[in-house]
Amino acid sequence: MSFSHLSLHTLLLLLIFLLDSLGVQSQSARFTEFTYQGQDPRFNQAIDPTQQYFNPVVAGFHPDPSVCSAGDRYYLVNSTFSYFPGIPLFESTDMVSWRQLGHVLTRDSQLSLQGGTVSSGIYAPTISYDDRTGTFYVVAVNVTTYQFLYVKSQDPSQGWSDPISLQVMGMDPSIFINDDGRAYITYTSMREGGMKYMGDMVIYMNELDLKGDSIVGDRVQMVDGGVWMEGPHLYREGNYYYLMCAEGGTGAGHTEIIYRSTNVRGPWEPCPTNPILSQPAEGEGEFPVNSTGHADIIRTADGSWWAVFLACRPYEGDYYNTGRETFLLPVTWADGWPRIGEPGQPVPTVVSKTGLGTTVSRPTGNYTLTDHFEGSELGMHWSFLRNPERQRYHLDGSGLLIDASPATIYQRDSPSAVFYRQSHTCFTASTTLEFTPRTDNQFAGVVLHQDEAHNILLGKTLDAQGQTVLCLRRSDAEPIVVNSAESLRAVRDHIDVDTLAETVLTPTEAALPITLRVEGSGRTYSFSYRVGDGAWQTLAIDVDATCLSTNRASGFVSAMIGLYASAQ
Repeated sequence: MSFSHLSLHTLLLLLIFLLDSLGVQSQSARFTEFTYQGQDPRFNQAIDPTQQYFNPVVAGFHPDPSVCSAGDRYYLVNSTFSYFPGIPLFESTDMVSWRQLGHVLTRDSQLSLQGGTVSSGIYAPTISYDDRTGTFYVVAVNVTTYQFLYVKSQDPSQGWSDPISLQVMGMDPSIFINDDGRAYITYTSMREGGMKYMGDMVIYMNELDLKGDSIVGDRVQMVDGGVWMEGPHLYREGNYYYLMCAEGGTGAGHTEIIYRSTNVRGPWEPCPTNPILSQPAEGEGEFPVNSTGHADIIRTADGSWWAVFLACRPYEGDYYNTGRETFLLPVTWADGWPRIGEPGQPVPTVVSKTGLGTTVSRPTGNYTLTDHFEGSELGMHWSFLRNPERQRYHLDGSGLLIDASPATIYQRDSPSAVFYRQSHTCFTASTTLEFTPRTDNQFAGVVLHQDEAHNILLGKTLDAQGQTVLCLRRSDAEPIVVNSAESLRAVRDHIDVDTLAETVLTPTEAALPITLRVEGSGRTYSFSYRVGDGAWQTLAIDVDATCLSTNRASGFVSAMIGLYASAQ
C-alpha cells in the first residue's frame, strides 16, 4: 500500500503508533469538534429583526467600544487586554448586525504581551476615519510594555501598519478630526505633580499632524476634578465641541459625563444633568444591567445619534462571568445636550430601530456555533492567551491538533490553548477529544479561565490507576510558577486546587474519543462526558463557578472557554 493513498489524519495516527512503539511519548491532543450554544432567558423572546434588536449587540467580553463611519459602513473595535490577536474589528451597515472582519493587531511586531497579567495588554482602543485621505486610524495603549500604539490602514480588512511612535504619555487615547482637517488626540493621565486623591485623573489633549504622524506643540489640560475620569472622546455638533468621558471606575459606579465649549481647546462647561448615562449598582428589572459607561456616540446616515457603551449583565448581585459587553442605545438631544437612553430607566433588552435587515447577527442572541476545524486557519472567534507559539497548533482538515506545552494556565505564560468567549449566563459548550496521556504530567481538555488563580479544568490525564477524567477548580490563590518536572497531581497538592470529581476509564474506554461537556447556569456549572457514542456520564453538578466572575477574580476580562493541552 502506498502512503499516497492514506489521508493525512491516518498518517498522523500511524506516526503516533510508531513513535509509541519506539518508546517516544506523544504530547499532542486532537480536538475534532467544538460546539457552543447560548441559552439565556434574556434572549428567549420573539422580536421583529427588521425593526428591533437585542442588547447587548456584541455579547461576551467586548468592552470599551469605539465606533466610526466610512461611507455607508460602521466600524467597531474593543479592548482585548492580554488576548491575541489584539483588537477585534467589526463592520455593520446598521449599527446592530456586526460582522467581524478580523483583528487590528495580528503580528508579534505589532503587539507584545509576554509576561503581563491577563488584565494588562491592550486598553481602550479607538477607531477614526479621515474621509479626505481614506485612512483609518486606531490608537490604544499596551499596558504590558507601556507602549502607546498608533496604527493606520487604507483597507482595514487587509491589515494595519506596525505601530508608529507618538510622544504621548497617557491612557485611553482618541483621535478627533475637525472640519478644517486639523486633528487632535485626547487621553487621560495623572495630573502633573501626582494625584490629589485616589482616582484623581485629568484629561489632556495634543494636536496631531496626520500627514507627519507626529504630535504638534504642548499638551493642553482639558478638564480635571473627576474620579477615575477616562475614555475621552471629542465631537462637534452645531456651534459646540463636546468632550465626553467615563467616570467612577469601570465597575458598578461607572457613569458617562459630558462637557461642551465653543472652542476645541476649551474652556469646558459641564452638562447640568450629568451623568448622561448611569445604572444602579446591581441593575434593575427582570434582566439587570450595570456598570454602564465608556461610551462613544455617532451620528448615523439618517441624522439620528446612537451610543455604543460597555455594560455588564449580573446573574446575582454584582456577579457576572460574561465580562463587559457592547450595548447600543439611541441618543436624544435637549437644550443642546445629549443623553444616552431614558433617564432613570433600566437598559432595555429589546430596542426599536428603523432600517434594520432581516438577519440577527451571531455576536448576540441565543445562537449556536459549531466548529469542526475543517479550514486551513482558525476562525476569528478563537483567541490565544498572550503571544502564541504558533508551531504548537496544526489544522489538517479533520481537527485541531494542539502540541502540549510545559506552560500551564497556572503561570503567567502562553499555554497551549485556544479560547472562546463565554457570551451567555446560561450556555452549553462541548468538545470531542482524542488524547492518550502517557505520563501523569500530561493533560488535555477544557479550561474555563478567568486568570491564573481562578479557573476550572475538565479533561483527561494519567493516574496510578490508569487514564482518568477529572474536574479541578482553582480559586482565591496567588499565581505561582509550576516546575515543568512536576506531575499534575503534585501541582494540585501545593497550589490549593480543589478536585471536584474524577473517574478512572477502563482500557476500552481510554482508547476511544471522549466528548467533554460544560453546562453553565448563572453561578453554577455542571460537567459531564461520554466515551465514543456512549451515554453521557455526570462528573460534577451545580459547581460554584463564581470564581470565574470579575467580582471574585477582579481584572477586566471575562470567563474564557479554552481547548487546552499541557505537559508541565
